[in-house]
Amino acid sequence: MSSNLQIRKTCIFCGCGFIAKTTVTQYCSHHCAQRAYKQRKRELKIEKVIPTATVVSGRPTILSHRDYLSCEEVADLMGISRTTVYRYCVTGKMKCIRMNRKIFIRRSDVNQLFDNAGPYEVIPVDQKPITEFYSMKEITEKYGVSESTVYNTVNAKRIPKVLSRGKTIYSRKHIDKHFLLKAPDPQIFVWYSVEEIRQKYDMSTSAVHSFTSEYAIPRKKAADVPTTPPSMSTPCSNSANPIRRSASGTA
Repeated sequence: MSSNLQIRKTCIFCGCGFIAKTTVTQYCSHHCAQRAYKQRKRELKIEKVIPTATVVSGRPTILSHRDYLSCEEVADLMGISRTTVYRYCVTGKMKCIRMNRKIFIRRSDVNQLFDNAGPYEVIPVDQKPITEFYSMKEITEKYGVSESTVYNTVNAKRIPKVLSRGKTIYSRKHIDKHFLLKAPDPQIFVWYSVEEIRQKYDMSTSAVHSFTSEYAIPRKKAADVPTTPPSMSTPCSNSANPIRRSASGTA
């Protein structure tokens, strides 16, 4: 049932006049109603924070009238942890006295740390220049990985790289350090394929991948699997990602 009322009101949010059709309408538009709702929510959040801020801001005021402070109070005053203050006391960087199990520090000694402080100096780090690099082709051929794997590894591990003659080359030391950890033992000759594991142990493909990932079982691409010596069993099929057989015959 539509209303025939026409009441002139003033929007409580924007202050503009409008014609309301009900006696409880407070806003001139849906837009003003939404903005007023967000403002109320924002004010409620601020009201919850104000009591906490008052307590935190009031403590330094109390500390400002005290000449002798504990480790906790010095930590609050300087904005550091209590452990750091205690370490400064033990190493002699900050003067203190110990009475029974309590440590007291004079405020004047804390201020003196800044009065007698020398200029800030940056300690240079002696880094040897990188002189040996790999090209992308050398990395993919040596470690049998794709270019996308190399790109992702370089970005994730922040491996140093430079531009030489229009091509990007990568630090040999950092590349070897990362990929050698993942390279399987060259003494491994017998491997399972994913399909062989699925058939032998009645596992799904996702279960096989989860199992090998959880227990860090070595794996290789089928093209990189070495030929099995005559004394060992038949090598696996040509399925991708063959996985090492253990001595007990389980994956």
